[in-house]
Amino acid sequence: MASWRRTSIAALFTVSVVIPSRATAQDLGAAGSARAPTFAPPVRLACDGEFLGATRLYPSPVIHDVNGDGLADLVLGDLWGSVTVSLRRAGDATPSFGPEAPITASDGSELKFNNW
Repeated sequence: MASWRRTSIAALFTVSVVIPSRATAQDLGAAGSARAPTFAPPVRLACDGEFLGATRLYPSPVIHDVNGDGLADLVLGDLWGSVTVSLRRAGDATPSFGPEAPITASDGSELKFNNW
């Protein structure tokens, strides 16, 4: 039973992103809209075969261009306050991301936001 729980918890908390297939104001519930938004199926993000956030407790992703290259990077926080970035790789194909790396402060120390 314990083995099943570990497997299930790891699967539940791996980073998934759902991208809207259409994102007009009407689709997003603007006043007078009768249509519900439609979404593409979720995609588990990985780098070189390793799922991003797979070993983290409650990973919380946000998309942001961290390095100013015009590509949306993946910033990932977790319950324990760790914050990492996975830089988007250049190219016109399906977006892919590099390995997770800690975000560091100006003094080089790892940035952490403790929840407790």
